[in-house]
Amino acid sequence: MSRFSVLFRLVSRSRRRKSSRPSVAVETLEGRQLPSTGGGMFSYPGMVMVGPAGSRVASSKDPGNEDHGGNVRKSPQFYEFYTGPKKADLNVVSASAKLNAGKSLTLSGMMQGKIDRHPSTAGDQSFYVFGIDRGSPRSVTPFFQRPGVEFDAVVVVSVKTTGVSASVSDLVTGTTSPIDARSVRISGKMVSVSLNPALLPAPQGGVPLSQAKFNLWPRSSLDNTPQPDHGSFVASFIPENATAPSASPGKNAADRTVHFEGKA
Repeated sequence: MSRFSVLFRLVSRSRRRKSSRPSVAVETLEGRQLPSTGGGMFSYPGMVMVGPAGSRVASSKDPGNEDHGGNVRKSPQFYEFYTGPKKADLNVVSASAKLNAGKSLTLSGMMQGKIDRHPSTAGDQSFYVFGIDRGSPRSVTPFFQRPGVEFDAVVVVSVKTTGVSASVSDLVTGTTSPIDARSVRISGKMVSVSLNPALLPAPQGGVPLSQAKFNLWPRSSLDNTPQPDHGSFVASFIPENATAPSASPGKNAADRTVHFEGKA
């Protein structure tokens, strides 16, 4: 069970997805997980805040980002509300999601600088969170001024003083499963993790993993303590304000490639 949990309360009474999603209120809790309305769990490690979901329709195109077959690249840029140490190993410049159907989902990220694999203090720790959007009506958009970062599952790689670990959380079912540390690879500026696709089945009202999209946001901490002026421990995003399609065998080029053009 995660130490960090968030209780979401739907303000709208409608349970169906509409053109504008219901607003969401958030209460941060530690040490326990509470079920959301409808029986699922709207929580993930390090969730900081929630704004009105669907308050702005984000473009899937963003300047400085290019997506080619599940690989996204961008110029280094810290989140403008980030309050942690501006370390190069938290400033993401590329990411990829590759699905080998029935075998593995591999998520990777490249940072601007070499990842500190053996942090000596808590301030040197790093956390790499991959958000997966399977199109569930229960997906969330929790980041201030980043409504395009939408997801209903997360895969978290933690690089701490105590070692490297990973987990996957399905926000629809509330299930969190550990990932074998041997499935995590950190080499130079790159972090990657592989997991069994069966851990992320297609949710009701959503799509299978082969049609899912992803985002990556490195963090300096999973601390949920509210900060003034929308402060956050999320260091950076890729894509900056959108989700990108994954690559999987059998997809044609039209399915795989998105070119980011225009401000999201």
